Amino acid sequence: MKSNLKKISGVYHDADEYAKNVHQGKLEHYSLEPGKFYGELTEIISNKMIIGIHKMNLAVLQQGTGLRGVTTFLIPGNIEQDFTWRHHRISGIRIGLLKSRMAHFAVMPHNFFGTPISIYNNYFNELIFKLNYDKNFFKVIQEKEVLEINKDDAIEIQKMVIELCNSSKIDQDVLNIELPVMILKALFRMLNDLPQQISNSREAWVSMALEYINKNLDKSLKTSDICDHVKTNERNLRYGFKELVGISPKKFIKNLKLNKARKDIKLANKNAEINIIANRWGFGHSGQFAADYKRLFGELPSESFGR
Repeated sequence: MKSNLKKISGVYHDADEYAKNVHQGKLEHYSLEPGKFYGELTEIISNKMIIGIHKMNLAVLQQGTGLRGVTTFLIPGNIEQDFTWRHHRISGIRIGLLKSRMAHFAVMPHNFFGTPISIYNNYFNELIFKLNYDKNFFKVIQEKEVLEINKDDAIEIQKMVIELCNSSKIDQDVLNIELPVMILKALFRMLNDLPQQISNSREAWVSMALEYINKNLDKSLKTSDICDHVKTNERNLRYGFKELVGISPKKFIKNLKLNKARKDIKLANKNAEINIIANRWGFGHSGQFAADYKRLFGELPSESFGR
């Protein structure tokens, strides 16, 4: 029996709108890099699988949760990319795992290109049974946040996703059978080599710092507060952020607050006082707020109403 199919494809000039249209997770985006956002999104949705090609020109912080009853594997479209996925680095043969209703955050790099593959868990287990794999295989996979696969397997999986998304006529057997079986076999081949811990201490405490900042963004955060929370010094924190996030902790906090202000402005009516919204997020000087806002988003605060 053939599954129902839906293909969506779009071009977006707003990081928020891009995130809202992703079906492979409940996501929010926060711009970390100055400039005009440009993103391309293609997804194919069946009752067993969701696959996609995700492209974004600017670095963003991605937050949200995994889809209920679904396991998503993020395979970088460019295996040379290096970015932060929760408490881990994604590069080369590493792939990110987003589990059902799992809290998620990642720093997507400049010119990000990803090919995420989502498999409904009941179908995942059905395939495990058909392949005669150990019944604990699913449990072992679900215990991980990052997995490693053979480079040749990663390239073949990427190629299949891209061909399916670019095809005018989708082969449902390739989508619903060949592709997920290829993924499961690639993971099974590496099963005995799956490391217990892939992140290092720097990755772990930078991720802890990101979570701490996000939870306390409405406060007047100091770098020393973050250092005390993650138990490191300011020099290490600064180097860690530069390496894994691409900007300093101070700039990260400022950009995140600008994103929060922008989300509020977009939801406000045109009679709303921009200064009140800016003050809410700690921006007291209206002229400087407008300048910083335009630098990051390529538009003035007044241009964001109703976006």
